[in-house]
Amino acid sequence: VSLLPTPRVTAQGVEVVFSGTLTNDSATDKVFLNNIQAALSGDSAAYLTLKFNAFFANVPGVLLPGETYSGAIFGVAVSRLTPAGSYSGALTLRGGADPAAGADLGSASFVVASPLIGILATDPVASEVGPDNGLFTVSRTGSTSTGETVAYFASGTAVNGVTYNSVSSPVTIPSGASSVTIAIAPIPDNLAQGDRIATLSLAGGTYNLDANNTADVTVFDHPIDEWRAQEFGFAANDLSAADTADAEKDGISNLLEYALNLEPLSSDRPPIPVVTGDYLTFSFSPNPLATDIAYWVEASTDLLNWSTTNVEQVIGPTTDPLAPLLFRYKTQVSLTTRAYLRLQVTR
Repeated sequence: VSLLPTPRVTAQGVEVVFSGTLTNDSATDKVFLNNIQAALSGDSAAYLTLKFNAFFANVPGVLLPGETYSGAIFGVAVSRLTPAGSYSGALTLRGGADPAAGADLGSASFVVASPLIGILATDPVASEVGPDNGLFTVSRTGSTSTGETVAYFASGTAVNGVTYNSVSSPVTIPSGASSVTIAIAPIPDNLAQGDRIATLSLAGGTYNLDANNTADVTVFDHPIDEWRAQEFGFAANDLSAADTADAEKDGISNLLEYALNLEPLSSDRPPIPVVTGDYLTFSFSPNPLATDIAYWVEASTDLLNWSTTNVEQVIGPTTDPLAPLLFRYKTQVSLTTRAYLRLQVTR
């Protein structure tokens, strides 16, 4: 007698059928299969019931010399009150040379286990930029014939409902499915908080917990807020570190300091337009880490009306993220009375 697989995973209130192989090793004698018995170990007797009909409905009563039967052998009904755990027993086939024989023909052990539930961070990165969601996947092995309700709790430096949209326990793996996802959707803000960790940990229930029962998703701050935390430290959320503030009073706002990769607490000289050849040009090197802001260069002839229409980019961008960009006023200096260029930056 051989069973495959020996352990089976199933939900509460579901019957599980064990399949296997029965072989008559005799080359000359047929064997009668007259009975099947099961010894249930420990608490198994309280929660499992052997379904004899599965044996008698599927297994032939006689195996001819050398004959093999492969298929369903017996079923076990699992009580709806079965707590999470693994339940074992031993199956014994009885029979012999005639329909009345009751000899022990062979035995095999079996295990019926509650569903095995695990969680993985299938997209372990989330960001306030976008925003871009992270993703947890709660999965199970075993029967999918019924829904499985899984409890969990949230922890970590990312705060449920504050750092990301609230997620609530429990979650249900629906009937017919082997998994369900939980999205971590960041709530964008203008606070410098650094990268935070959202942790989901599975709680116990009517299932067994996989070794992977806790997982993390990292929620990344806006790059500009990470920069503020790095440059201003504990004062990163003070008014002096705000986008429009000028912490060191050098005439350059913090937002522009970030955009040009300057030092917000040290006096800097900003790039200014210059005449190159017969054109008014403006060159600057953007901060390659400033992926959450937009740049553009505008032109004016009266300092009142500004537009990008008369501006063209003549150098960049290149594969070198530190390479300067060069813009110029389209009309030659010798052909215009006056012109102005300015750099605009916004989140």
